[in-house]
Amino acid sequence: MPASASSSRPRSRQSGARVVIPAEAGIQCQARRPPRIPYCGAVPRLFVAVWPSSEASEVLAGLPRPDLPGVRWTAPERLHVTMRFLGDCDEGEAAAALSGLRLSRTEVVLGPAVERLGRAVLVVPARGLDELAAEIISATRHIGQAPPDRPFTGHLTVARYGGRPPDGYAPPVHAAFTATEVALVRSDPPGTYRNVATFALH
Repeated sequence: MPASASSSRPRSRQSGARVVIPAEAGIQCQARRPPRIPYCGAVPRLFVAVWPSSEASEVLAGLPRPDLPGVRWTAPERLHVTMRFLGDCDEGEAAAALSGLRLSRTEVVLGPAVERLGRAVLVVPARGLDELAAEIISATRHIGQAPPDRPFTGHLTVARYGGRPPDGYAPPVHAAFTATEVALVRSDPPGTYRNVATFALH
């Protein structure tokens, strides 16, 4: 069943605000006030995420972010692992699908260094989430955007760039944390992330 979520940044900080998911989902959870991000479009977009622990976030916040041409750095408080991008879909349907899962806690290892992923992204690898991602993808395959036809690659996006990648940028990262919950997250105009519900891992 979904765990409570606070109205502050989507981690362990709690508040008393509550939001009720549509009745057909049969779920009640607390709202959180996540970081603001750029948003395009009027329809909310959903994804399933794992947020790093406070300790891991401190390590990530310590990464150098030099002023490099064409590089757009992700604010440390916005870093997360996307387990499944759902796109435009019904919140209640997505939450109901996730609430039926019986998921286990898992150890997540970050690093060993920042690396390129694809042609325009710098990431911190996140190992240990493959089994969890497979369960989430299976449970939500009928919802929203179809899952990509490629293996899951756990990561946190630290920067995007245009043109040539920054030369020599590969700072080491040594951090680990226990994933204790997954979050169904929604993008709202004018540019916010909001945890719709969280689901405890046992």
